[in-house]
Amino acid sequence: SEYLGFVPGEIMLVSAHKWDLMAAKRSGLLTAFVPRPFENGPGTEVDTLPESYIDVIASDLPQLASLLDRG
Repeated sequence: SEYLGFVPGEIMLVSAHKWDLMAAKRSGLLTAFVPRPFENGPGTEVDTLPESYIDVIASDLPQLASLLDRG
């Protein structure tokens, strides 16, 4: 974050993997979960349940942009 000129709480990691978001939250970053339902092939069930370490959940990047624009 010092390379970017922001403190960790001003940076958001966007990921389709909850383990990435868990690590980011432990580092003080904001987090956004955007699942990729077909990442592991059709018929794969994706865990989209809210977690305490996820700040925002969106179905896709346009929805995430819309949600962040409101905040």
